[in-house]
Amino acid sequence: MIFILLTLFTLVTLRKSREIVKMQRRLNQVYEYAFGEMYDTVLNVDTVKANVNERLSTAQYKTHFQKGFNIFVKQQNIWKFFQTWQNRVSSFGFIIIFGAALFMLREGSLSIGEFVMVIGYMSMIYRPFWNLTHNIRTLQRGTTAIERAAKLLDQSTEAYDDPRAERLKETKGHFVFKNVCFAYKKDKGPVLTDISFEVNPGEVVALVGESGVGKSTLVSLLSRYYAPISGEIFLDGIRLNNISLKDLRKNIAVVPQEVMLFNDTIKNNIKYGKVGVADEEIFRAAQAANAHEFIEKFSKKYDQIVGERGIKLSTGQKQRVAIARALLRDPKILILDEATSALDSQSEKLVQEALARLIKGKTTFIIAHRLSTVRHADKIIVMDKGRIVQTGTHEELIRQDGLYKHLCSLQHVYL
Repeated sequence: MIFILLTLFTLVTLRKSREIVKMQRRLNQVYEYAFGEMYDTVLNVDTVKANVNERLSTAQYKTHFQKGFNIFVKQQNIWKFFQTWQNRVSSFGFIIIFGAALFMLREGSLSIGEFVMVIGYMSMIYRPFWNLTHNIRTLQRGTTAIERAAKLLDQSTEAYDDPRAERLKETKGHFVFKNVCFAYKKDKGPVLTDISFEVNPGEVVALVGESGVGKSTLVSLLSRYYAPISGEIFLDGIRLNNISLKDLRKNIAVVPQEVMLFNDTIKNNIKYGKVGVADEEIFRAAQAANAHEFIEKFSKKYDQIVGERGIKLSTGQKQRVAIARALLRDPKILILDEATSALDSQSEKLVQEALARLIKGKTTFIIAHRLSTVRHADKIIVMDKGRIVQTGTHEELIRQDGLYKHLCSLQHVYL
């Protein structure tokens, strides 16, 4: 009888444990993929924000986590059934053996010492099977990731659809900064101080200065990644803070120096700037960005996986993919954050040609250390220690005895 009960107990345990382990593996795969996508998105957070795709990314996370949660619930139901069945078998076996031993003790065929020994052996035999239950249970501990994911998804988000916000019907790209100041922390010194300037629609504005003077911070205010602590910014006569954040960012495209691509196909990375477009539009954007030629050399062409953060592409290739993405969106406002400073001569030539097509007719902000790339800007704003110290064209500034002339002399840039 003992042998039958233990054999039955073992068979059920092994069967259910294999099922639980299989589901745990599936659950791990689901969350591994989900957290991988989340990590990828965090690395590319500026791209997500610039393309106004927070909802798309959040929907993808929720789909994966819901799938994982459903597996988790099924797993727990199996566990409850298994645990209930195990308790019944164990209790039934214990009662039978204890009853038989007690009967034999009363009949005199079993001494008290032997009765105690039987009960002791019975406990020793059952203990490994109870430990097996505990070991199976430990497989569930990894599911605490669900709670962490839920907390992440519940974080407050930016108000894209604030009903009080003003909508942009037709963006011209006319910016006005009035006495803008900004600090990352209230107890720290200001990063930007008393910034005032005007940019007319379609103008190309270059922000120059040494590293750390606030150039990147200034353009971050344009997309409202940060808000000024004082002063005001206007776009087409509307206070920037009053404009629908969704409308604002839909009209701004960013081509950064270090392009972050998703671990996906080239096609999907390009069309991330405008989800749902036809392949023909993607191809035209790639051609205009001087990217089509190198893409066609890959065995899978536009379906080529670029690797994590675009590691399978060169810096120049990633830049051209980013330009193709921006061309596809065709925004009114562009931000080029040192877009050619890390390229070789040939790559820079191709990127500059693509940028010339991209900026045509658009209000463009260029951040660059290489002053030779911004000589033809309509307006050059020279910054030092968070302040604007000079404003003008290259020809005007090079004749002044100021910081711009000094920076040009260091880089051997003249009239």
